[in-house]
Amino acid sequence: MKIAATGQPEAIVMEKVNPDRTRMIIQAQGVSMETIVVGNETRTRMSGTGMPAGSPAGWQCQPAQAQVGPRGSAPDPTKAKGEVTVNRLADATIDGAKTRGYQYTMKSDGPPVQSRVFVLVDRSLPRRTEVLDNSGNVESTFDYYDFNAPITIDLPKCG
Repeated sequence: MKIAATGQPEAIVMEKVNPDRTRMIIQAQGVSMETIVVGNETRTRMSGTGMPAGSPAGWQCQPAQAQVGPRGSAPDPTKAKGEVTVNRLADATIDGAKTRGYQYTMKSDGPPVQSRVFVLVDRSLPRRTEVLDNSGNVESTFDYYDFNAPITIDLPKCG
């Protein structure tokens, strides 16, 4: 998936191989940060011309408590506590693919979280999620693609 957030010039690319392998690449201001998670183990590395002096080179091992998901992750409606409201939106075409649109709102302890989800008509798989801010403007966009592509994610050695 590709994640784009308002105010962020570069997108985040995330690859997922079920059940427990993830690779995320963030590029910004001449620096590339890559994170690989396999099971409970995490490796990170940074490279590029914008690296601060004294930054470690190579893959760095991360302690288990340092593992976190990407900021701005789309809320998971199956884990919602409180009220979830879903409304049907008009069909939309995204990059040439016909989708069905839905807007859902999750209300629990904090302010309501609103998202729009677009599902591929021909495959019933998600194509895009848009997380909205409190004014209803798109805050971040998650574009899903390459379902079942032969992606290999191996855990690199530290150092």
